Amino acid sequence: MNPLPQPLCIQLRDHLDAEIGVHRRLLASSEAKTAEIVAHNIPAFTQLLQREQAPVAEMARLRQLRERLMRQVASNLGVKADGLTMSIILTAVQEAMRGDLRRRQQDLTAVIAALRDINQRNMVLIQQSLSFVRAMLHGLVGEKLPKGHPYDRRGLLGASLHGNGRLLNLRG
Repeated sequence: MNPLPQPLCIQLRDHLDAEIGVHRRLLASSEAKTAEIVAHNIPAFTQLLQREQAPVAEMARLRQLRERLMRQVASNLGVKADGLTMSIILTAVQEAMRGDLRRRQQDLTAVIAALRDINQRNMVLIQQSLSFVRAMLHGLVGEKLPKGHPYDRRGLLGASLHGNGRLLNLRG
C-alpha cells in the first residue's frame, strides 16, 4: 500500500470535523427535545423537530461526500472500495496525520453513541407519555367493547355495548 497523500488526509480530517459538528448539533437538539418532552411542551418540541431538519439533511449530504472520499482513498491505496474502513485508512496514512484522524474517529464514534442513547431515551419518554394519555382517555371515556363480554343489568350475556369503560351495561 502506498501512503495516503497529505492533501487527501487533510481533506479527510476536515470532513470528519464537519461530520462531528453536525452530530454535535443534533445531540444538542436531542437534549433540548428531552427537556420539552418532560415539560410536555408540544409546540416547542415541534419547533425543535423542524429546526432539526437542516442538520439531518446536512448529515445525509456529508455521508454521500464521505462515501466519495472513501472511494477516492481506496483508489489511491489500491484497495477494493467495498472493504474500505477507517482502520485501513489509518494504517496507510503518514504517522503525523494518524493521531489526528484516530482522535477524530473516536470523537465521531462517541458523539454518535451519545446521540443514539439520547434518541433512545426520547423514544421511551414519548412512548410512556402516549401510554399515559391512552390510559387517561380509557379511564375517562372507555373504549368500544366487543359484543358478548359483559352482562347487562338484566343478566343477559352478549348485550350490544358501546363501551363506556365499565364492566356492566347500566343502560340495558
